[in-house]
Amino acid sequence: MCRDEGITVVTNAKITRVEGNSGDWIRLLGSRDGADLSLKGTHLLVAAGRTPNTSGIGLEKAGVETTDRGM
Repeated sequence: MCRDEGITVVTNAKITRVEGNSGDWIRLLGSRDGADLSLKGTHLLVAAGRTPNTSGIGLEKAGVETTDRGM
């Protein structure tokens, strides 16, 4: 679905440089799994981690085990 729209999803990447202006042109430079990464496009969305919201919702009563990070 994303590929059909020309969207590339990249995970576990270390970003070293972003050039350009969103909506005009963007070049993203970095690395992933030890290999150089270079992506070009017109827009950039960055999501840097997440914090689970599982505290106090009764997961233990349902028998769901979580890690010390709440996942």
